[in-house]
Amino acid sequence: MNYCKHCGHQLNEQDRFCKGCGTPIQTVQQALTATEPKQPISKRIKQASKKQKVIGFSLIAIIIFSIVIYQISQHFMSVERLINRFETAITERDADALASMLTTNNQDLEIDADRIEPLFEYLEQYEMRASTLAENLRTKYNGELEGDLDDFFPFDIEEDSMFLFNHYQIVVEPFTIDVYANYADTAIQLNGETVATTDQEYQTVEIGPLLPGLYFLEAEFESEFAYLTDTRELELFTNNQDTPYIEFYLSADAVRFSVDYSSIAEEVQYYINDQEVELDDQYSYGPVSLDKVNSAYALLSFPWGEFQSNQSSVDTSILHLDVDAPLNEAAKKAIIEVGDRFGTEFIVAHVERDAEYFSVTDEWVLEEYLLDSIENMIESDVYWRASHSETLIDLDSFYVWYDEDEKAYYTNVDVKYHFQIAESDSEDDLAEQDQEDLEDTVQLELIYDQAQDQWLIHDYWSTFGFDSINTEQITHD
Repeated sequence: MNYCKHCGHQLNEQDRFCKGCGTPIQTVQQALTATEPKQPISKRIKQASKKQKVIGFSLIAIIIFSIVIYQISQHFMSVERLINRFETAITERDADALASMLTTNNQDLEIDADRIEPLFEYLEQYEMRASTLAENLRTKYNGELEGDLDDFFPFDIEEDSMFLFNHYQIVVEPFTIDVYANYADTAIQLNGETVATTDQEYQTVEIGPLLPGLYFLEAEFESEFAYLTDTRELELFTNNQDTPYIEFYLSADAVRFSVDYSSIAEEVQYYINDQEVELDDQYSYGPVSLDKVNSAYALLSFPWGEFQSNQSSVDTSILHLDVDAPLNEAAKKAIIEVGDRFGTEFIVAHVERDAEYFSVTDEWVLEEYLLDSIENMIESDVYWRASHSETLIDLDSFYVWYDEDEKAYYTNVDVKYHFQIAESDSEDDLAEQDQEDLEDTVQLELIYDQAQDQWLIHDYWSTFGFDSINTEQITHD
């Protein structure tokens, strides 16, 4: 069945014209059966213009070049070639080459040749063959590495598609480590480079990220009085789940101090190598390297001034600082002057039979002894013609103490007085009496009057233990 090409009307075989539109049927048949004769490709090329020929050949060249590049790229980017390069770089210990083919998902880790060296050190120490590593990498990429080796092997291959090409890189999982140190200001060194410093005692710091490898960690603490160090060898290769933990507990001596009179001093300052140090609640200071310190002493503060203990060499962890008496030269001088003056006032007050002459005594001793002594002279009609010729002070007898109840400081000192005394029951006959040389050895007890900033005689009693080896002599005409 035929139809008119122009209007679609049905045609009969005997029709010469279309009954629908009048188009000659022969023309329609020719239009339906006519075909354009095909020409050979070579003839078409010859008939093409020069411009068409250039465009055509260029397209062909681009297609061929792309195919060649694709094949070359696939060769260079192939997994097998990457594994072979990996093996070669390890065999030849080529850090730059190995660094160029490794990548990591940790953005804080920059992989370069210097970071590769610890890996080579690890492989060399454990004699790990490059071929074995390459085979493990190949097996892991194929999903055939079994057991713990698959979990702990630190390398894997990652595929990244770029346009039509597949790009492969070896991915390495980095490590971080926790390092503990017991002293503040401890420098943590990794392969000779300081990577962290603690800023407080008993602190843990994080170090990393690090590539697999063999590392040497060192903790170093240095102060004016101590140098402490410790090292650890750190192996990073197996990729387990636990963060490696390294503990540096640096051990050093702590010097425990004790000093005479520290319990009664208002304040005690301690010095090592002439530098003030602060002790803990156990009266200890550390860390100290006994071979790095020379001497120590204490400075004690009292209401009458400061006093330095004897210097002592620091050669033991328990150090006692001796103090003969916590009295500086000014304090000793003041006490000696009061002791000598008391001897003079004692004579004058008894000669004049008047307690008003006492100026270096406190109320207690005046009322307890001296007033009664003068009143007894008056009541007994006793008269003196006397003088005070000499005072000897035992410089080794000073002793300071503190009365918690009285909240007062006291000192004791041994004194020997030389008096010349003539005694009579009649003032008229006194001039005719010969003076006798009397020696009176007493222990004076002085109290420190903070309101007057002065030492005063508080008590006295006879003593027989006067030592004349180290004395100060005061004579009177």
